[in-house]
Amino acid sequence: MLVGVAVEWPGDGSLSAYDAGVPQEYEFEQPTTPGTASVGGEQFDTVSAAVAAAEPGDVVRLSGVFAESVTVDVPNVTLASKPGTLALIRGGDDAPVVTLAGDGSSVERLWVQGTSGVGQGVAVTAPDADVVDSRITDVAAGIQVDSADDVTLANNTIVGSDDATSGNGIHLWKSERVRLVDNRITDVHTGVRFSWASGLEATGNRLWDLDYAVRGLYTDDGVIRDNQAFDNGVGLVLFNSHRFRVVNNTAYNNTGNNGHGILMNTVDDSTIRHNTLVGNERGISVNNADNNTITDNEMRQNDVGVYYAAMGNTLAGNTIRENRIGLVKVKHPSATKPIAAINTFERNEIRVKTSVW
Repeated sequence: MLVGVAVEWPGDGSLSAYDAGVPQEYEFEQPTTPGTASVGGEQFDTVSAAVAAAEPGDVVRLSGVFAESVTVDVPNVTLASKPGTLALIRGGDDAPVVTLAGDGSSVERLWVQGTSGVGQGVAVTAPDADVVDSRITDVAAGIQVDSADDVTLANNTIVGSDDATSGNGIHLWKSERVRLVDNRITDVHTGVRFSWASGLEATGNRLWDLDYAVRGLYTDDGVIRDNQAFDNGVGLVLFNSHRFRVVNNTAYNNTGNNGHGILMNTVDDSTIRHNTLVGNERGISVNNADNNTITDNEMRQNDVGVYYAAMGNTLAGNTIRENRIGLVKVKHPSATKPIAAINTFERNEIRVKTSVW
């Protein structure tokens, strides 16, 4: 896998060098010793037995390799590797390898591994849960948050399988105030998917080699900031959502059949600002969206810099340069704002292409 190579735009021969800053390979050295779980001064051969003996607030310390599926149903219990080690829990069927069902339960610095790229790594069904500093591999779905609020997923590496045709690195369903911070996701169908959620905060995540980097539906009041989506089919997609802030993201070389850097479809009352969209099929597409502020973005070396089929938005102060077509404007008969006049166009093969709604 080549990451961060320079890509040539055929219009003028200039180069866009982009370094995503991720490792070239995700090969991990597995532990080999039999697993040991410790809690309350006792040792157990299985994680499940240790969890059954745990009291609220305990930390279950793990080392070595375990082959089981685990449900943490005791409140405020943490599964964590012993200091200086990385314990591995390997699931054996389609069930989640780890289920966090106790309020405030957490996973810290563990390796969670599926088998043959099927099933879920971690299922979160309780509020105030955390999955941090962990590695989740060989799964169809990495972390599923189902109707659980105030969850934090931070600094995790999620690697699916090369032949994944479905599944999500992180999937939020009917959950509020979930924080996704500094995660790395590759080799699943969709990196981050959220549906019927609210209050999402996704910052500093890196997503590559996916069909979709981010795909959100029917979600309101979210922040997507400082993320990198590169070498995917599609970058960041929002459908039927409201009051989002999409700020300071980079979408690079997303070149599938609908290879958008950012796609807004029926998205209202949102801010799209200071994003860098380079080498995609379309830098940004705005479809049937209203009352959005789209400013100070850079669309460079895309096939189409901006595809605009909407009205009632502020599209101003953007730099649109070195694209094959700078702006495709599908003009509504009643539209009055001269959007092409309030953005900067430089060295596009075709500056503006207009059609009527």
